[in-house]
Amino acid sequence: MAGSKLPPFSLFHNYEVEWGKFRRENPKMHMFQLTEAENRILSHLCLAGVMTRSQIYEIGWNGSAKRKHVRRLVGFRLIDEHVIRVNGSPFLFYTPCGVNKKYELDELLQRFVFNQLYIRLREISPFQIVPAPLPFAGALRSTKKMNMVCVVKNNLDALRLSLKSNMHPLIFVFEDEKQHALLREYVKPDSTVFFERELFHHKQYEKQYEQQKESSLVMNS
Repeated sequence: MAGSKLPPFSLFHNYEVEWGKFRRENPKMHMFQLTEAENRILSHLCLAGVMTRSQIYEIGWNGSAKRKHVRRLVGFRLIDEHVIRVNGSPFLFYTPCGVNKKYELDELLQRFVFNQLYIRLREISPFQIVPAPLPFAGALRSTKKMNMVCVVKNNLDALRLSLKSNMHPLIFVFEDEKQHALLREYVKPDSTVFFERELFHHKQYEKQYEQQKESSLVMNS
């Protein structure tokens, strides 16, 4: 598989995660006058657990001041900053302050892909993020139903076990056709199937992805 054709969080990449400092949630956070977008990012991050900087930009801001807003949230001690290196290239990601959890790589990648799924689907219809137990990456609730989201990585056995008793409609995100074939029996008529490359094939994201490769990294204490 050619590297240029792989989605950003493919299992075929090499990863190195550098966790930053986990800080307590600022007890004075209620005193900060946050913007609507900043509040939206905090709410999403508390539900999703992690977000890349590019995903924060897509959900929060389109303007040139987007970096300032992220720095404000870090400076106010509301979010913590970390680094994931993908094939040696560094990318920033964030967790909410007060949640001192170092995710295993597989779950971290699932959550990144889950965020990207939400970003794409919200362009079509409003969804609410709902946390879900592993091996599900999360759930998306619409006005009519709850959709359990299966981001397929190295969790095939756990998914097979959970899918046997699942009663909710499913959204699958596969990396490739091989994964799809391995879980084909669990893809029901009311299931929705995506491939990762579809979620990340977006000019705005690709531009941000390239910009992050070249940006300098300043880890905030």
